[in-house]
Amino acid sequence: MSESVNITDSQILQPGFLSGEVVHHRFSPREHRFTNRMYWHLLSLNQVQDWSGQSLFRSLNRFNIYAIDNRDYVFCQSRSILEQISDYVTHQSGEAFSGEVLLMTHPRFMGIGFNSVSFYFCYRQQQLHAIVSEINNTPWGEKQLYFHDCRQQQNTDNHYDFSFDKCFHISPFVSMDIHYQWRFVVNASGVDVHMKLFKNDATLMYVGMKTSWLSADSGITITKPAQAWKMWLNIYYQAARLWLKKVSFYNHPNTE
Repeated sequence: MSESVNITDSQILQPGFLSGEVVHHRFSPREHRFTNRMYWHLLSLNQVQDWSGQSLFRSLNRFNIYAIDNRDYVFCQSRSILEQISDYVTHQSGEAFSGEVLLMTHPRFMGIGFNSVSFYFCYRQQQLHAIVSEINNTPWGEKQLYFHDCRQQQNTDNHYDFSFDKCFHISPFVSMDIHYQWRFVVNASGVDVHMKLFKNDATLMYVGMKTSWLSADSGITITKPAQAWKMWLNIYYQAARLWLKKVSFYNHPNTE
């Protein structure tokens, strides 16, 4: 393991909200670019009962205006999300994990929810032990977890780089022969994610997310509701634009 780096409490993410912009920029075979202003809940899974108890409009595993349902996450089981993600990190890392886990996500809104991606930031002894990316596709309703081991990348710049091959079908306008390069910048100020997609060593697409942290009493749930609905609708809107641009369409691998 790399030499320990002193990370103070002021550098660690805290529960609250994240406000930011998502950028998609496709370079080939047709240029296509869009940006979305989005807001995310940042929940401590160790204190998720506190989150649901802070407002009459939030619930855990039952209907409300905002709700977190254990079955929407990780292994889609009824047991707690913290238990599920801790088991997954333990299995992937080969080391028993116990610590603070922050979930960046969109809760269900009025019983309906969708996250194209949720992130789990897994802290152990005040260091970022791992990041887990949870990808969901639509309309197939499938899920893929990507494990990002941060143990060898402890640094005072709070950035973490990962390179891996695509193994999960997300968009019918992107083939499976893709190589990813992802960078996370994680600190108390927010979360930045930079994703580059390469095909045949050429950059096909860039997806970026730059966020700023907001306190739990910022009122985002009142002023910016239905973020999950907004994301889901935009996926289909952008798909229609790509289809009109005659971008190549790739069937789901399981149907070929």
